[in-house]
Amino acid sequence: MEWQRPYPHTRINDGAKAMARHRTVLPRLPAVLLALATMTILGLGQAELCHGWSLWSSSPEEEAYEKSRDEFKAVYEGVSTTKDSVENTRKALDIVAGQVDSEITRLKKARQPIPGNLKNAATKLKNARKTLERSQEILANFGDYSEKITAATDVYDEIVELRKKMDTDRQSMGNLAAELRGLGKLMEKGGEYVPILGDAIKAYGTVTTGLVDKLGQVATTIDTNRNQDQLGRGTYDTNEKNRLFRDFQRNHANDLIADVYYRSVPSYLYEPAGGVREGKSVLWDEESRQFTIVPKDVPAKDIFKMTLLIDKRLSASELVMHMGEWKKGGAKRLETARAMQTLLNRLRTGPAYPVMSRVSRDDDDELFILLRNPRHFEARYVYDRRAHDQLHRDLKAIHDGLMAEGSVESRAQAEQISRFARKYNLGIAFTQPAPVVPKKQEKKTVKKEEPSFLDGLFSSSAKESKKPKKDVPSTNRKTATPQRQPPKKEAIRAVEERPAQKPAAAKPAMKAGQIGSCGECAKSGLDCACGKAACRCCAPGDSNCNAFDL
Repeated sequence: MEWQRPYPHTRINDGAKAMARHRTVLPRLPAVLLALATMTILGLGQAELCHGWSLWSSSPEEEAYEKSRDEFKAVYEGVSTTKDSVENTRKALDIVAGQVDSEITRLKKARQPIPGNLKNAATKLKNARKTLERSQEILANFGDYSEKITAATDVYDEIVELRKKMDTDRQSMGNLAAELRGLGKLMEKGGEYVPILGDAIKAYGTVTTGLVDKLGQVATTIDTNRNQDQLGRGTYDTNEKNRLFRDFQRNHANDLIADVYYRSVPSYLYEPAGGVREGKSVLWDEESRQFTIVPKDVPAKDIFKMTLLIDKRLSASELVMHMGEWKKGGAKRLETARAMQTLLNRLRTGPAYPVMSRVSRDDDDELFILLRNPRHFEARYVYDRRAHDQLHRDLKAIHDGLMAEGSVESRAQAEQISRFARKYNLGIAFTQPAPVVPKKQEKKTVKKEEPSFLDGLFSSSAKESKKPKKDVPSTNRKTATPQRQPPKKEAIRAVEERPAQKPAAAKPAMKAGQIGSCGECAKSGLDCACGKAACRCCAPGDSNCNAFDL
């Protein structure tokens, strides 16, 4: 898909400034006419306008389109006036809505009943604010296209859409104005704003009525004019283009099944009179004098309008090239753009808003400007490489900012962005937090305790118990009744109370520190110290003899 480069100094938010720039265009019309007159005098009148219109051509179709364009200028001025009226109505609406909410809050705190018509007013005000927001969006979108058109037919669909929606809004807002005039009696504070709101809504309805009428007139004129330039076997015109198309139609009878084809948007696109059910559309290239069939799954009209939004007006040959490239990348990028808007708008209304606000502000608030205009978002992402790459950088910055916050909720939102990028194969290298390496637990070195002087006693007792007793006859282990072993304390006490026996001749003499009976210590010329568990021999005069717990 070919990437289109906008004008050198074009920013993403140029669309938001469209209306401001266009107000400076109309005053320059006299200068433009003067320049055209000068060109005529200098013999430069052979220059052509867009779509191959010559300055000297005067066919009925071209005169009709010129008339449509003149009428459209009046519509554009009406749109500008309506935008101002919508803004004033919105401000008044915000004031009254705030006062109604305050009155309801006061009644709740006072535990007083809330009148039903006051509740009803709060609901109607909420709906009215949504209506105004929608009107502002429609008018802004209309301005994006209308600022760039060179033929009124290019914005025909927008004229019809705007007329339909503005007429519906005007009726609902007019009814609301009548209902709100009685609210002042219910409100202790702010009642004076209700008449102001009624006047604002009435003014909105009045100016909208004028705009709706103008839109209807221009739509009718355009529809009539473009239908004058019809092609096909069901027409009677015998001009060269129609003769060429009839031959083309016969050679492609399976695709071009309608009898009549009428001029659409752009003006070199011809659609079947019966709609998509009547076969495919065709493009007419004035330079090559050839027709090209538009496949049903290629939105030629939308491609033209998207490129128009980035200040690129495609010729017939350029549009043919874009149609060929559409399936290679354009369709996928448009799908991604729409899904990305859904993701960003969902994050924008949640806890991620502070991070998104900071990211948008760092780039001149372009992210939020694009999110306020879905069609401009799509056009920039699909056809403007700079905007496409910038939106990817914004996604990365939002993801990394959420990860830096560290909360469970922020990380969950960052994971949503990661999943989105993987699903649409965006190839964004998100910054991942360093993995948390668990600290190795230090091995606790168990300090080897010095053996207690009792260890020898119990170990020797255990050895003695394992020796078979000669005077006890062996018995069957299954039938033998086990003898109850005395507790350790009793065994120690038995040792203490055992009468001193004469040591065997081979037994060595007792030494200081050894365990034995006091009689054994005395025979070796040592003192004796006894505790709860045993007795120990001590050197004579040893003051530390009882320092250990025996």
